[in-house]
Amino acid sequence: MDFPDLCVYSIYVSNILRANGIILPVVELRRNEAMYTFNILNIFNGHRTEPSEMPCGSRAEGLAMLAGRADLSSSDEDVIIFANDFKVCEDKSEIEALCLSYPMSCPILRIPDVTCPGYAKLVLVKMSSKLRKFSEFKGRDYFLKNSLKERIADNFDRKYHCTFHGPAVKVELLSQTTTSSDNSERNSPKKFEFKNKDYVLCLKGQSWPVEAYEWKTRHRPSNWPPKKLFDNIIKSGYLLAGVGNKQSEEKCNTMEGIF
Repeated sequence: MDFPDLCVYSIYVSNILRANGIILPVVELRRNEAMYTFNILNIFNGHRTEPSEMPCGSRAEGLAMLAGRADLSSSDEDVIIFANDFKVCEDKSEIEALCLSYPMSCPILRIPDVTCPGYAKLVLVKMSSKLRKFSEFKGRDYFLKNSLKERIADNFDRKYHCTFHGPAVKVELLSQTTTSSDNSERNSPKKFEFKNKDYVLCLKGQSWPVEAYEWKTRHRPSNWPPKKLFDNIIKSGYLLAGVGNKQSEEKCNTMEGIF
């Protein structure tokens, strides 16, 4: 099997970006700007060790909000929200230690869905009244439903319009009309438009899932990704997003793994 020369394709992409007035150093600067902004916000909100939000999509890639390029900045802003009150366990043996380390958290046991690779069912170890509408009792266990993402909409009042598509909750921030405090413009109303956002509620797994073990050991003739990036990917674990496989009989009780 012949592998493509990634260097050639990298040059093609660079040329396309440059032709549109985008140079890679600026893209890198925008990417860092987005991450630093969210890191600062998480610290201010008291989430120093466990971030509550993270940018994704075009903003995280450094391609959003580029000056003079309305076509690249007109898309919705994508944000991941971490459900840090949940702690994901890969094995029952982890539950006791996790409960001791995080006594106020809600531990859940992840069970890979063997019929739908990439998806998993989540067993609630602790049940509470707040989670009852987001769970389903089957057999002897309560399973967390992927409708958990509806918690995002509960945080917004009637000024905002929330719709659901896949794992995301689109929040349309309605325009507001205000009056300037400046005396010369006191009677001149100004309209402020707020950018729509797509929020994806995710549960974070700290360890690499057993069903993806082959990815760690597979032969890589192209030496991609490089070791540093490879190690960062493994250490970052995975995310569980609130969407089920449409072909599964338990599509409401499964979540998709994202790496």
